[in-house]
Amino acid sequence: MRERIGKLGRELRYAFWLSVHPFKGFWEIKSEGAGSLTTAMILLAAFVLSTVAGGLYTGYLFAPNGGASYNVVRGALTAVTVFFAFCVANWCLTCLFDGEGTFVDILRATGYALLPMTLTQLVLIVFSHVLSAREAAIYTFLYSLGVLWTAFLVFASVLVTHQYTMFKTVLMLLCILLGMCVLAYIALLFFNLLGQMSGFVEALVKELRNRG
Repeated sequence: MRERIGKLGRELRYAFWLSVHPFKGFWEIKSEGAGSLTTAMILLAAFVLSTVAGGLYTGYLFAPNGGASYNVVRGALTAVTVFFAFCVANWCLTCLFDGEGTFVDILRATGYALLPMTLTQLVLIVFSHVLSAREAAIYTFLYSLGVLWTAFLVFASVLVTHQYTMFKTVLMLLCILLGMCVLAYIALLFFNLLGQMSGFVEALVKELRNRG
C-alpha cells in the first residue's frame, strides 16, 4: 500500500513537472512509461471536481448563473463527455493519418494536460470572492492563462504522442474538433431516435392495454 501511494505521489509530482516541460514530459510518458493511466484518470476527476466547484462556489460577480442554480450533474457530465469525445476523435483520426499513439497513450497524455486548468479553476474560486468589478481584468487574465496553458499542453501531447510536425499537428487538431462535432451530432441523432422509439413503445403498450 505504501509503495502504491508513494508511486502515485511521484506521478502526481511528475504531472507538475510535465506542465513546464511538456515536450520532454510527453515523450517520457509515451516511450519510457513515466506516467500511468490511473494518474491520468485521477487528474481527470480533479478537473471535473474543480469544474463543478467553480460552478457552485465562484462569486456571483463572475458567475451570475452559478451557485444554487448550477446543475452539478450536467456540469460533470459535460466535462467528462468533452474529454472522452476529444480522445475518441483523436484516436480515430490519427489512426487514419499515420499517428503513432495508441488510445491509452492519448488518454494518459490528455489527462496530464488538464492540470493547469484544474489549478486555475481552484485559484479563481478564491479570487472571485476577493476581486472587485474593477479588477475583473485580473480574473479574465488568469482564466485565459489557464485555458491557453492547457491548450498548449494538448497541442504538445498530440505532436509528441503521434510524432507529427507542427503544421500537421495544427491541421489534426482542427480535424479533431470537427470530429468532435460529428460525434456530438451522431449522439444527438441517436438519443433523438431512442426517444422516438421509447415514445412509440409507450404508445403501443397503452393501445394494447386499452384494447384489453
